[in-house]
Amino acid sequence: AKEKTIFEDFDFLGRITANLGTWLPGNNAAAGSPLPQAYINPNTDTVADGQVEIWRVPHNGVDMHPIHFHLVNLQVLARIGWDGVVRQPEPTEVGWKETIQMVPMTDILVAVKAKTPKIPFGVPNSVRPLDPSQPLGSSLFFTQVDPITGQPANFTNQIAEFNWEYVWHCHILGHEENDLMRPLTLNFAATVPANAPVLSAPATVGSLGASVNLTWTDPPPVTGPVATTDPASEIGFRLEKAPVVNGVVGAYGAVGTITEYKKGVVNGVATKLAVNALANATGSNDTIVATGDWSYRVYSVNAAGDSSPSNPVTVIGVPAAPTAPAIAGNAVGADTIGLTWIDAATNETGYLVEYSADMGVNWSIGATLTTPNATSAVVTGLTPNTLYQFRISAVNSGVTGSAGTNSAVISAPTLPAVTGLTTSYAAVTRKATLNWADAATLETGYVVQRQIGAVNATTGAVTWGVATNAALPANTTTWTSPALTANTLYKFSVYPINGTLTGPVSSVIMASTATANLIPSAPTQMQVTQVALPAGARQLKVQWQQSISAGITTGYQVQRCQGTVVACGAAGAIWVAAVPDIVNGSNNTLLTDTGLTTKTPYTYRVRAINSQIPTLVSNWGPLKAGTTR
Repeated sequence: AKEKTIFEDFDFLGRITANLGTWLPGNNAAAGSPLPQAYINPNTDTVADGQVEIWRVPHNGVDMHPIHFHLVNLQVLARIGWDGVVRQPEPTEVGWKETIQMVPMTDILVAVKAKTPKIPFGVPNSVRPLDPSQPLGSSLFFTQVDPITGQPANFTNQIAEFNWEYVWHCHILGHEENDLMRPLTLNFAATVPANAPVLSAPATVGSLGASVNLTWTDPPPVTGPVATTDPASEIGFRLEKAPVVNGVVGAYGAVGTITEYKKGVVNGVATKLAVNALANATGSNDTIVATGDWSYRVYSVNAAGDSSPSNPVTVIGVPAAPTAPAIAGNAVGADTIGLTWIDAATNETGYLVEYSADMGVNWSIGATLTTPNATSAVVTGLTPNTLYQFRISAVNSGVTGSAGTNSAVISAPTLPAVTGLTTSYAAVTRKATLNWADAATLETGYVVQRQIGAVNATTGAVTWGVATNAALPANTTTWTSPALTANTLYKFSVYPINGTLTGPVSSVIMASTATANLIPSAPTQMQVTQVALPAGARQLKVQWQQSISAGITTGYQVQRCQGTVVACGAAGAIWVAAVPDIVNGSNNTLLTDTGLTTKTPYTYRVRAINSQIPTLVSNWGPLKAGTTR
C-alpha cells in the first residue's frame, strides 16, 4: 500500500492545523512517523487510468475530516483504530465513492481507482509554479524534508509539470483554505496527432477586407459520444499563413489571436503550445488586409506536440497597386499615349490599363496586358490635345487590384518647334541646305515645305505660292533641296509630326542667285539731274537702271553725300539717307530728293534690297553727282 497521512499539529500561535502528507520509508507504522506536506511542495501523488492502488492513511488528529478526491473513485476497505481494532466499512460506505470520512486516531485502508474522463478532445498539461503566489526561487512556506529519504531538502518555487492535475482535499472549507490539500496527478500519455488535417480554401479573394473561408478535416473526427479519450485528440488547431512573393512562399505566422497552453518544462522553463481554433473545429475565417497571394496550412495540436502540417493551400489575393502612371518618352502621338509605372505587385498575371476623359466618372479599357511584371503600355484611339486620367490595376485570376489612389492626370502632348533653323546655298548646284536642332522627343517624322515668293515689281510686296512638301523620318536635323531657280525668293518651313499631330512651324526665307555670294546685282546707269525752277532750287532727280535680280529685289535704297564724286568716294565720307531713302518695287527707278541746299554739289549711290531678308542687299552702284540750282 502507498503510505499517506493526515497530520494535525499547532502553528506558532497555538492554532490547530492539519496537512496531508506521506510516511517516511522504513518507519514502523504503529509508532507513526508522518511527514506533513504543504500544498506547494512537489507532487507525491500520481495515478494512472484504470489502475487500482491501495492507500493507507493514518490520522493522528482529533477532527473528523471529509476528504474529497477529484477524478478518482474510492472504496473503504477497512479502518484500523489505534487501539488495534479492525472495523469494516459502514453500510453507507460500501461501493465506489468520491468523498470518505477520515476518523481521528485511525488508519484507513482505501482502494483508489483513477478513470480518465470520456471527452472528445485533448487536455493541455498543467504546468505552473509550485506556488503561484510567490516569485520563482522563493523557499517560503515549503516543507524542507525530502519525502523519499527523510533528509533535509532545499525546495524552492519552480515551474513544474503536473500532467492532468487534480487535488484531494478536506471538504471543510476552513480546513481546505488552510492547506489541508495536496495535488493529485493523472498520468495521461498523450500522443502526437498522427494524421495531418486536409485543408481546403477558395482559389481567390476578391478584395481587401474580404474574408477567406478555410475548412479542414478533423483527425480523429468526432461524430458522437466517445468510449474513451483518444490520446491523439487535439486540444485545438493552429492555422497559419505566409505571403507568396513571385511564387516563393515566405515565413508562416499564426492567423488571428493565439491562445497559448503549457506543454512541459525544459531547463526550468515552461514550453508552450499555440492554437487559434478550438478542438474539433473544421474551419475558420481570415480577413485579408494586405495585398498579395497567401499560403495557408493548419496543424492539429495536443499536449504531445503538433501534427505534421496540412497540405498547403494558396489563395490568390489582391495584387498590389502600381505607382501612378507616367508618360513614356517614346510612345506618344496625336491619338496615342505610352504609359510607364513601377510594378509593385508580386502575384499579378497581368495589368488592366484604363482611361477616363471626364476625370474618373467613366472609364474605358485602354489595354489589357497578360504579361506579369509589365511596366509599360500604349493606349491608342485617344482624342488629340484632350485631358485624360489613367489608372493601372494589377490583375490575377479575375481579381483586380486597387488603382483608385494610383492614378495620374496626363494630357496628350504637343510637339515642340525645331530650334536653330538655318540655310546655306550652293550657287553652283543652286541647292539650299537646311539645318536645325531636333527639339522634339516624340515625333515620328518631320515635314519640310518649300514655297516660291512672287515679288510685285511695283509695290515690292511678296506673295508666297503653294507649298511643296518633303517628308523626313524622326530625328532628322538636315535637308537639301532640289535645284532651285536662280534669282528667286524661297521660304522653307520645318515642323515635327506624330500621326495627325503637328508641331509649330519654323520658317526661314532665302534667295537663290547665280553667284556664290548670295547678293542681288547692283543698279547701273545712274543719272542725277536738276529739277526745273522754282521748286527745283532745293531738289535733285536721281534715276537708275533696274537691277537684273528683279526676282529677288523688292526695292532700292538711296543715299547722298554732300560733295563731289571724288570727295564722297574718299574714306570717311558722310552718307545720309535721301528723302525718301527707300523706293519700293523693282520697276521703280526714280527718286526726287528734296530739302537740299541751293547751288551745292551732291553725290548719290543706290543698291537693290529685299524687304523679306534684311541682309539680302546688293553692292552699291557707281557714284553719280549733281548740283542744285
